[in-house]
Amino acid sequence: MDPKLRKAKLMFGLKGKKKKKASTDLVLSNKGAMDSEVEEPSEASAVLEEKKNTEDQPDTSAVRTRIIPNNKRAKLKTCIQKSDGKPQSFQISINITEARQLVGENIDPSVVIEIGDEKKQTSVKEATNAPFYNEYFVFEFFVHKEFFFDKVIKLTVMHSKMLGKSFSVGSFKLDVWTVHRQPGHRFTNKWAMLTNPSDISTGVKGYVKCDISVSAKGDATQPGPKSSDAAEEINKNLLIPEGYPSERPWARYFVKVYRAEGLPRSNSGMMANVTKAFIGGDTALIDPYVVVGFFKQEGRTSTQKSTAEPEWNEQIVFTEMFPPLCQRLKIQVWDEGSMTDIVIGTHYFDLRRISNDQDGDRGFLPTFGPSWINLYGSERSSSTGDDTVELNEGIGEGVSFRGRIYMELAVEIMSGGTGSESKLSRTVKPQKDAKAGKGGGKDGKTPAGEGGGGGAAEDDKGKDVAAEVQPVESPPAPNPDHSESFLLFGTLFEATMIDRKIGDKPISFEFSMGICGNVLEASDKPAPPPSPDVRRRRVLDVPDSADRTGSSTRSTSPTFSPSSLLLPREPQVMPPDPTSTPPDPTSTPPAPTSTPLAPTSMPSAPTSTPSDPTSTPLAPTSTPSDPTSTPSDPTSTPSDPTSTPSAPTSTPSDPTSTPSDPKFTPPSPKLAPPSAKLAPPSAKLAPRSPKFALRSPKFTPSAPMFKPSPPKPPPPHPKSATPPQKPLIVAGNKHYMYLPLETEKPCINVLSNWENRTYRLYNSNILESIAVLFEEGVAGAAELHKKSDPGTPLLLKTVLKEFCVDARSFIAKAEDKLKAELKSSYLTQLDRKRLTLCKQELDSMIEEAQSMVDNKKFPGGVKKMLLNARKIQKKLRFLVEEPQHTVPDVFVWLLSNNKRVAYARIRARDLLHSSSREARGIHCGKILTLFLKPPGKCGADLTVQAKVDVYLWYGASADSIHMLDDLPTGYGLATGIGRGPPTALLCAVQHMFQLRCHMYQARGLIAADTTGLSDPFARVTCLSHSQTTKVISQTLSPTWNQSLLMNHLLLIGDLRHIQEEPLRILVEVYDEDMLGKPEYLGSTVAVPEVRLASEPYTPPTLHYSPIHCGSQPGGDLLAAFELLQIPESGERSLPALEKQQGGFYTVPANIRPVLSTFRLEVLFWGMRELKKVQLLSVDRPQVFIECAGITLRSSVIQKCKSNPNFTTLVDAIELELPENEHLHPPLSITVVDWRAFGRSTLVGNHIINNLIAFKYIPPPPLPAPIEIHEPPKAKETLIPPLAPQPQSTHSQGLYQSAGDTRWSVPLKIQDFFITVEDEAPPPPPAPAPPTLKEEAKKKKDMLPGSTRGRSTKRKKRTVDDESAACVIDWWSKYYASVGKQVKQDDSPFPEVFKKVSSKKKPKVKETVDPKLGLPSKLATLKLYTKELETGFGPFDDWVNTYDLFRGKANEDEERIVGKFKGRFCLYKLDEDMADDTGDFKVNKGIPPNGLVEVLIRVYIVSASNLHPADPDGKADPYIVLRLGKNEIKDRDNYIPKQLNPVFGRSFEMQATFPQESLLSVVIYDYDLVGGDDLMGETLIDLENRFYSRHRATCGLPTEYSLTGYNAWRDCLKPSELLSQLCNDNGLGDPVFSPGRITVAGKVFIGKTFFTQEEEEPLESFEELSLKILHRWAEIPAVGCKLVPEHIETRTLFSKARPGMEQGQVQMWVDMFPVDSPHPGPSVDISPRKPKGYELRVIIWDTADVILTDSSFLTGEQSSDIYVKGWLKGLEDDRQETDVHYNSLTGEGNFNWRFVFPFSYLPAEKVIVVSKKEHIFSLDKSEQKLPAVLSLQVWDFETLSSDDFLGTVELDLHDFPRGSKTAKSCQMDMMTGGKDKISIFQQKRSRGWWPFIKSGELTGKVEAEFHLVIAEEAEKNPVGRARKEPEPLPKPNRPDTSFSWFLNPFTCFFHLVWGKYKKYIIIGLLLLLTALFLALLFYTLPGAITQRIVNG
Repeated sequence: MDPKLRKAKLMFGLKGKKKKKASTDLVLSNKGAMDSEVEEPSEASAVLEEKKNTEDQPDTSAVRTRIIPNNKRAKLKTCIQKSDGKPQSFQISINITEARQLVGENIDPSVVIEIGDEKKQTSVKEATNAPFYNEYFVFEFFVHKEFFFDKVIKLTVMHSKMLGKSFSVGSFKLDVWTVHRQPGHRFTNKWAMLTNPSDISTGVKGYVKCDISVSAKGDATQPGPKSSDAAEEINKNLLIPEGYPSERPWARYFVKVYRAEGLPRSNSGMMANVTKAFIGGDTALIDPYVVVGFFKQEGRTSTQKSTAEPEWNEQIVFTEMFPPLCQRLKIQVWDEGSMTDIVIGTHYFDLRRISNDQDGDRGFLPTFGPSWINLYGSERSSSTGDDTVELNEGIGEGVSFRGRIYMELAVEIMSGGTGSESKLSRTVKPQKDAKAGKGGGKDGKTPAGEGGGGGAAEDDKGKDVAAEVQPVESPPAPNPDHSESFLLFGTLFEATMIDRKIGDKPISFEFSMGICGNVLEASDKPAPPPSPDVRRRRVLDVPDSADRTGSSTRSTSPTFSPSSLLLPREPQVMPPDPTSTPPDPTSTPPAPTSTPLAPTSMPSAPTSTPSDPTSTPLAPTSTPSDPTSTPSDPTSTPSDPTSTPSAPTSTPSDPTSTPSDPKFTPPSPKLAPPSAKLAPPSAKLAPRSPKFALRSPKFTPSAPMFKPSPPKPPPPHPKSATPPQKPLIVAGNKHYMYLPLETEKPCINVLSNWENRTYRLYNSNILESIAVLFEEGVAGAAELHKKSDPGTPLLLKTVLKEFCVDARSFIAKAEDKLKAELKSSYLTQLDRKRLTLCKQELDSMIEEAQSMVDNKKFPGGVKKMLLNARKIQKKLRFLVEEPQHTVPDVFVWLLSNNKRVAYARIRARDLLHSSSREARGIHCGKILTLFLKPPGKCGADLTVQAKVDVYLWYGASADSIHMLDDLPTGYGLATGIGRGPPTALLCAVQHMFQLRCHMYQARGLIAADTTGLSDPFARVTCLSHSQTTKVISQTLSPTWNQSLLMNHLLLIGDLRHIQEEPLRILVEVYDEDMLGKPEYLGSTVAVPEVRLASEPYTPPTLHYSPIHCGSQPGGDLLAAFELLQIPESGERSLPALEKQQGGFYTVPANIRPVLSTFRLEVLFWGMRELKKVQLLSVDRPQVFIECAGITLRSSVIQKCKSNPNFTTLVDAIELELPENEHLHPPLSITVVDWRAFGRSTLVGNHIINNLIAFKYIPPPPLPAPIEIHEPPKAKETLIPPLAPQPQSTHSQGLYQSAGDTRWSVPLKIQDFFITVEDEAPPPPPAPAPPTLKEEAKKKKDMLPGSTRGRSTKRKKRTVDDESAACVIDWWSKYYASVGKQVKQDDSPFPEVFKKVSSKKKPKVKETVDPKLGLPSKLATLKLYTKELETGFGPFDDWVNTYDLFRGKANEDEERIVGKFKGRFCLYKLDEDMADDTGDFKVNKGIPPNGLVEVLIRVYIVSASNLHPADPDGKADPYIVLRLGKNEIKDRDNYIPKQLNPVFGRSFEMQATFPQESLLSVVIYDYDLVGGDDLMGETLIDLENRFYSRHRATCGLPTEYSLTGYNAWRDCLKPSELLSQLCNDNGLGDPVFSPGRITVAGKVFIGKTFFTQEEEEPLESFEELSLKILHRWAEIPAVGCKLVPEHIETRTLFSKARPGMEQGQVQMWVDMFPVDSPHPGPSVDISPRKPKGYELRVIIWDTADVILTDSSFLTGEQSSDIYVKGWLKGLEDDRQETDVHYNSLTGEGNFNWRFVFPFSYLPAEKVIVVSKKEHIFSLDKSEQKLPAVLSLQVWDFETLSSDDFLGTVELDLHDFPRGSKTAKSCQMDMMTGGKDKISIFQQKRSRGWWPFIKSGELTGKVEAEFHLVIAEEAEKNPVGRARKEPEPLPKPNRPDTSFSWFLNPFTCFFHLVWGKYKKYIIIGLLLLLTALFLALLFYTLPGAITQRIVNG
């Protein structure tokens, strides 16, 4: 077997029996237990056999040595308290770019952004499914970090309808945590997928493109690009974290809440005491319910009335996509009140810890439990208040146990959603669905406050689906006997630093775990014993009861060991594997013994039998062990905390035979008194003892007793608290008190019953031990790296190798665990999955670590290795925490007058005992130093109420034999072993010591006075003594040089232990105030060096200890502490101390550092940015440089306003400094202002703690002139550029000889062939033969008609060349630079780079400068996404700038009052240099500091992401420049309604350095009424740039041109600049010769002769000189990178929101000395004016349009078709065709022309729309939109609104070519991505395009597009519709095309007459006939009558 694997396997508990300690005491009494442990069971399981095989391995200590040392004390921590988190400033920036594929018909969409209670909305876009917004929103918050990261960002697309109603199209949400975890805390150009949570079956509702960034105060965000690429693939660029699937299925999240216990019995409301008085103390006064919050959804259980142990058995179901874009799930327990509800406790689930997002079977869905979660918060009996509410809501550290909840969480993937059901979900479903189905059949409880959800109204509550609350089957009731008894044992060793205010009365210390040990709550009347039914209903859900092998009853009597007198069933050691299987019950178990114990000292196991001294013989004192609760396997014991005993039902009659818990074990043999070897007869006990009266989680009645006995009165105080004692005042300090514990150390014990889930804690402890060892190794390597130690890589690789061994050990253990427990039921799903997860993660970490170890030359060096190691460290720390809680944390409370005063909280797993060293808690069995603090908010002040040294041990009661194993030797027990656990520890061995605290100095202290300084003194406290140093006035780096003596320190214990692990010393630093108490500055904990009387004396070593003020660093203390044993001869024999006047002892000379003489040279340059002090301006400042007690004064500046520079430039002082440079004292810079009458006022100060940076390093010698020779051709090699090189046509022609000196100082002759032309350079150098490509190119250039000499023509027509009038200008260079930046690997546009990386580089036509004939590409410049200083540093290569501070450090106001510019140089004076009076070293290369006149040009290109300043969410920005007294206000040129303005402004001004050296660029918001608002400001130190060696005055262009867009703008030509640089650096003039330039012995060869057309060759060295300047960093000794031509992006800040970014501004600055030649004109960067275009669209025909109307006469389908068209953003110019009525086939004939004039920017590919937003707008706002043409087909309706039939949107840059026929026009041509054209290149296009509605083809249109420029449109105008000029012919429509409403007769003729003509004629004839007959018959009688009458 591999020894490494074997070693790794032995590390984690897979070993045999524990090595027995050499002991003379209880060896015989343990013999039986040892024999039973060695015996092999007859019928062992396979798992046990496997375990036994591993136990046969040698002892771990023999093989494994890399474990945490077994110290008696816990690891030293110098930070004694942490500051509570305060609310912080955060901001969320969201840019909504556009939306696409929105579902709906002709919708008017807008995007609503909701974050918490804030809501903002974009503008409404009309009639589009793909709106473009590009609107920017900023949300600002001032909240706690915990609350902020849980906020949900919700984007909702709303369809705005008439009458103000809005309907939701779809929504998307994610929490702030998800954004913050992304690189740069931002998502850039991502598509948010919209869904409808109320109807998950409908799928995707559309996409919204947006940027989301999260920033806190001080964060700097990188601006992202604003692009709208129509061709990008949405599904590959979704707004989800990396690694998430693009198609996320819907899932149901089941949160099952079963019950709770341990809740506070009374609420904290105002009426609680009144209610308690009426009802009584027995009834719980809380009505608890549980609220579960997840992703802006909430579910609530029912309310259980008047109970502190409620049962709900309900599940809350959330429906959300999986994986969710949410980090945490919140569980809260509330108390329902009559007036208001109160939070009891809060717990957060981190979903990352309970799931794994890996693919396949490696990952698993979120799962939890069923398990308990512990709740923490305020004190259980606290009243309401801000602190109480915040603690109970999960803010800050909980100060008390508030109960626990039994619950379960599971996730089920829904197969009906957008994704299929995963394999992992099927493993969860059967268990969950059964319960859910049963619960679903009952009437579900409606949660209070929850209404129906899923609506589409605008209200937020309607959009989120309400969680479902369903009843769920209660978990199965386990056997009540299955619970494990655990013991918490503690000893109080020291209690000091007790606050005087609370020490007036006796105090005690309470130790509690959960509610066990809570002495204040134990006074309440305990609850009555529950009935068996109630108990059975409340027992835990432990499904593993059947897994426990062996007898199920306790009547089995195993073989007794007559020699055993101890209780535990496994007396010596728990098996090292905490998760192994229990031994077979048939084997002989260890024989437990029992010790009588006071009846109320601790609770015992659930069932017990009283002991009878007369009924049991003395010999068999051990009782059988219960195999169901054997602690040998902590993973296999299901426990029930509900069965923990409370009060006994009966006790033995004999008070001397008080029963005790058989699981309790007395101390280890080495500590037992001799009387413990034989126990009295009363020690005989049955297997279980009765219960005792300590407070416990639940009461369980005991089993029937053999012999009842009367109860015994309780003791005066419980064992969980120390006896009350009156503290004494500490000697030397009246503020502190201490407890006199020299003779007796009180002990406590808390017995409690919990479910045995210690295997979880063991795994966490093992991982933590690995993490601790790895962190210590990495920290050691990091310290070596700081010191530039060459052994760092080797040490780091060793650490990584050891980590691999440790990790493999855990993996081996995890694999064995999985194999052994594969079929076990007591492990939860998460338990199994976490083991697999840990194994997988560790495998990946091992692989990563191994790759770093194997690589001999790791890329990035040691720094990169350390960075990767810290990443591994972070991943490892993530695995340590166990999400499934087991036992609660331990609280240590200081009680005074029955009130809780201060507390400390300790994790239970840190105290957990295990026989395996790696699985044991880091504080188990160790003396732990605790600093108790009061509950509630703690500021930076010292709030420690007591310093306590305690020994703590926690473990199973059966392992209590080991609880005193790790105690320091020399202690005895105060009580006999037969009387239970010790009440105190005694030690007769006492030693007298003297403590000497050598306080030398401190550095970097916190400023506590308004002057920016402090008056510090130190206070040292140790046990009962305290001493204080003297006060040093007005300094932050005091040198006390004082020794403090503390005599007669009485220490208890073994001398060897005292020497190896001495006690801790607390050092506090205060600021002395004349009025009031001293102000706390910080503290640290130190360990003294112990010197015994028997050893020779050696002086201690001074070293720095970090000082902490709360969580903030507070400086460093240089001191040494020694603890000297006072010999029998007395103190006089100790080394003497030197005593000075005033009674102070100085630090002895043998302890002080060895000093040497150093010289400190100081360059005093000047003062800058001095603010007023005491309401007066600073006019005569002077600087004091103080170091090591020596002060150097500068000259006094007589008039700071006229010249803030010093007259005396350099001065020096000699100092006595330590030879060890790490012990150098700090350097103090103090500035005072001299005022009238000789008064001086302190202005500010600056402390420099580290002087190593000023160490003088001699510069390398300059290269000597060397004879030039040609390198051999064979050695020429192609060299890659060090950095991105300037654009050059033939960069492949750059060669270097083999002797490359770029990385080494020795100089050799270098030849650089920089070929700037294709042809070979002239002799003398022999050029390399041209390649075939070069020859072909030369021939091509010689052809007639060659375009060399013209700089505006390129090979291929691009967008920039779409007009003949297009001219190359500065913006051409800008856009070319943007394109180049996109293609670089370090581009801030990764998504764009992915698309162009696979393509070939676009060929750009070379241009030729007309003057020199130099062919080159389009010139570019460098784009910096940050300030220029990020690439070159703060330009402090010549002087440093130090901020001067004034005021208190803890105040939020600005403390910087000015800046000092200077430089320091420190070097050691040797004997031969003592008399050296030569030149100063600090001022070499420094220019004179006189006045300099400078011409300054400031170019402001644009601004981005400005914060809104107007109520409408926009701003009207303009520029203001301030330089000294000069101010340029460009208010007239404000840009209305823009947050991303393009200024394109250049400003020129003259300034005088130094008084006008700070340039302020301010962006203001223009307001017509009132003052303008400050939007943001950035400051630039021009002086630093002007004098910097990087030459930041004017950037170097990539090419040299005299005219054109890239004209040379510097005042000196490249050759002149090169000569100037050489002379300034002492290199001599460069040698110019034909074809070459020689600089510093390097020969640069390139073309210097250039031929123009029909002219003689012209010699020019400018191009070659420019190339050399770009390579200036390669010049030895003096070379550095020169600033190229650039644009920098500077962040804007505002004083109103300090530290919060307010946007960015893109700009650059040029500076030219006035005495140098005048530069050329400034660059014209005026924004390009948009060009006028006219788009002419002719709608010819439509076809296959759907028919929506039905004739009421004929029933025929028809449509009245017409077409609308508009350009996006120009909706006001919407145009329509006439109506083609009664189209029966979907065909429409129009011959109609749309004419759309628009303004367009070709380079940006956007349409510029300028219009007033509303009638009250004063200015037109400019908006840039993509060029998109929308065509829609509609059905005309006369009496109702028209019907929308379909739409087509064509991006004029990239739309599909139209089909030639209507038949070939299909819908897929819009998504195919093939054969796309741009109308700006094609100019004309005609074809057929489809109309689409809701994803279906609804028609086709034949259209013709014609694009002309505005000038051409004026020359050749056309008419709209069919009007003149150039009218279109009328369409040939069928006769049926008419409107029945407008032409009723025509309608009748065509629709009725044609078909019913004969019927109509016959009808008319019949009608006439009938009329005739009617008239005939009507008139005939009258006529006849008349005829008859008349005759």
